[in-house]
Amino acid sequence: MQARLKKFWPFIKVFIWILITFAVGFQFWKILHLEALKDPEGNLNPGTLLLKQLQGVSLSGIILSGILYIIGIGFSGWFWADLLNDIKQPISLPFALRCFYIAQLGKYVPGKGLALFLRINSAMRENVSISAGVTTSIYEVLFTMASGAFLAVVLGLLTHEASSMQISAAIFLMVVTGIPILPGLFPFIAEKLGRRFLPAGESIVVPGSVRSFFRGVISTIICWFFLGASLMVLWQAMDTSVNNLSFTQLIWCTGCVTLSNVGGFVASTPGGLGVREKILQIMLAESLGHNAVTTAILLRIIWTLSEILTAAGFYWIKPVANDRKNPEDNNQPDPNQAKP
Repeated sequence: MQARLKKFWPFIKVFIWILITFAVGFQFWKILHLEALKDPEGNLNPGTLLLKQLQGVSLSGIILSGILYIIGIGFSGWFWADLLNDIKQPISLPFALRCFYIAQLGKYVPGKGLALFLRINSAMRENVSISAGVTTSIYEVLFTMASGAFLAVVLGLLTHEASSMQISAAIFLMVVTGIPILPGLFPFIAEKLGRRFLPAGESIVVPGSVRSFFRGVISTIICWFFLGASLMVLWQAMDTSVNNLSFTQLIWCTGCVTLSNVGGFVASTPGGLGVREKILQIMLAESLGHNAVTTAILLRIIWTLSEILTAAGFYWIKPVANDRKNPEDNNQPDPNQAKP
């Protein structure tokens, strides 16, 4: 079975990338068919209407928004690499970021298994065990979402723009995403999810030292503030009358991004499509008016294109040779199994 899988693995990889290409293309098709992009008079198609709305947007603002996003999620990628180091499965940071950025494209395929599969399969090239890849990847994703929900609650309480309903939603999301990473519960969750990837008899390696916890808090909060800055820069690019955005506006943008992204994650639509844009549109409506819809849609497009370009750039990074033996070298995880 293993020999047959190894023989057909190049064809499987081609199929995976075709699947990702289709999923990303379908996402853009769905964006162009959102209700908000329908011309009330019926004279313009969605693509033309979107281009018309974007004519006055600053190109430099769009580029900077994408760069800030890529840097921001890179801190979560660093946290994942740090988790592997914490459980004695070190991976070189450049290659860890390669694994992380490429895996981001898998989230656009229904179910969350492919994103996890891409990350684990790549990490195995530096002899990271499947068990270590599974548990650290699941932990990083849940930890990032939990810290985002927590940050949304804190920032919502600090800003007068947040409504009680939005703060309540943030508290709910904090509970939903925070409970699975509790010390007594995460090993059980990792055991259940990880077993679907592991050969019989292979043990689960669970991260979660005090050191990694605090490093995770710092890195993921920095990640969310970079994402908030990405939205803030786009806000300025959409509204040329805004010259100097304040720290208060950065706080608000970060709160909008955290709540919308965590909401999209919990809803489990591919890449949070639709849910994330709707939440973001509602939260930006008072400040941006009719531009709130375009801003939410454009942010999605910028972030997705940035992920594609970054994945293409990092694809050429080679794994670093090490002497650690990976007992699962001949086993490939199933991309359709785990759905954290």
